[in-house]
Amino acid sequence: MSPILDSRSTLVRALLSAALLAAGCTETSRPEQVATVEVVAPAGELTVGDSAQLMARVWGSAGSVMEGQAVVWASADTTVATVSGAGKVKAVGLGTTTVRASAGGKDGRVSLTVRPVPVASVAVEPGQFWLQPGDSVLLTAVVKDASGNSVSGRTVSWTASPDSVLRVSSSGWAWGIRVGSAMVTATVEGKSGEAVGSVAATEWVRHGVGTARTLRGVWTTGPNHAWVVGESGTILRYDGIRWTEMSHPLRGTTTGFNGVWGTGPDNVFVVGGAGVILHYDGAAWRQMASGTTQFLTSVWGSSPTNVYAVGHGVILRYDGTAWSTMQAEEGVIWTQVWGRSATEVYVGGGDRFSVRSGYVRRYDGTAWHLALGAGRLVESVWAASPTGVYACTSAAGMLFHDGISTRSLGLPVSGCNSLWGGPPRRVFAVGYGTPFVFDGTRWRSMTFPTNLQASLLYAISGSSATNVFAVGEGGVVIQYRGP
Repeated sequence: MSPILDSRSTLVRALLSAALLAAGCTETSRPEQVATVEVVAPAGELTVGDSAQLMARVWGSAGSVMEGQAVVWASADTTVATVSGAGKVKAVGLGTTTVRASAGGKDGRVSLTVRPVPVASVAVEPGQFWLQPGDSVLLTAVVKDASGNSVSGRTVSWTASPDSVLRVSSSGWAWGIRVGSAMVTATVEGKSGEAVGSVAATEWVRHGVGTARTLRGVWTTGPNHAWVVGESGTILRYDGIRWTEMSHPLRGTTTGFNGVWGTGPDNVFVVGGAGVILHYDGAAWRQMASGTTQFLTSVWGSSPTNVYAVGHGVILRYDGTAWSTMQAEEGVIWTQVWGRSATEVYVGGGDRFSVRSGYVRRYDGTAWHLALGAGRLVESVWAASPTGVYACTSAAGMLFHDGISTRSLGLPVSGCNSLWGGPPRRVFAVGYGTPFVFDGTRWRSMTFPTNLQASLLYAISGSSATNVFAVGEGGVVIQYRGP
């Protein structure tokens, strides 16, 4: 072959190879197509409130995972579960939904079922309650999960045992049948809570407060709100469900508390021995500077900036900033302060060295005046008006001053310690044993648990004529709810 022909053949072969190579390169540079989208979920079931991260695998036509593909997420039912643009799913309601991941014109799906949060605990509120035969009370089942969060929308099964004492409806209404005690149980998904109900044929019922210490002061603003104080720094609070002993700087000390009063749950004053005054602001207790070391017996106010405290030889006043001494009289014992307004404040007491000398004074906003004279130490005072002042004495019973003269109303109770009145013209008194009520004409002994009839009651307070608390020795707390 001539050199010229050989050279041409070589050139043709080179051009043909280049053309074939170019054709091959065009075939391999075509983008790989999405074949399928696979959605991977850590679990097919979630509970309400849970979150889970989903993952989308995008498979190409060559059979390998395609990285960096844009994925669009969507939930078929957003009332069951929502999903973010990054594939994070959030369970928001009960049911089943389908979550879809889309990429390159292909979809992948996964079915998710949202179940209720498991019930971890059940409690019945109130945990203890008292009824008279025929009365009823609505109980509530407090259902919580393992994290302590409240759980709603569950079916509650109610039972009472023995049901000859108490019966309970499917909606939680319990009513008294006969005298005795019974256990009420609420069950939710295998978890149960209990409450103790007592049916008593008495006007007063006893509260279990968790202490046997002597209690000397009580203040209440309603059937479900009360504060009680006593010896060894005891301060108890009732929220309508349970009694709680509160923490404060003098808890567990030898300091005894004698009086408690406030304007609301975030403004409460407590007074006691050695001039101690504590104040609660709704978050914590702090000790206030009283300016005295005298034994304090009682506290009352007409507003947060006009509060009075009394004790042995002193009458103190708080103006919202500091305590100051209004009167200091050595040899005088003030046992109680109570009032109706800033211009109608009463203190009761007497001479320390003569039990036969007692009196009530009234403050009219300017000065103190004698309102009532008594032959014995005045233990407690309450007034319906300036012409209707009641005084409870240590031995002479109940006295009434009409603005002109004072007369004895008698009192069939030994050693009257405290009284409280509520409309219409009802005055309650406690001392040793049975509480009594005065209706404007006569005294009547009230029924209360027989095992307490020898108890010494020290203080009484009410918010209405159908809500009155009394406290005394041995941790006794009793409540009257009418009629």
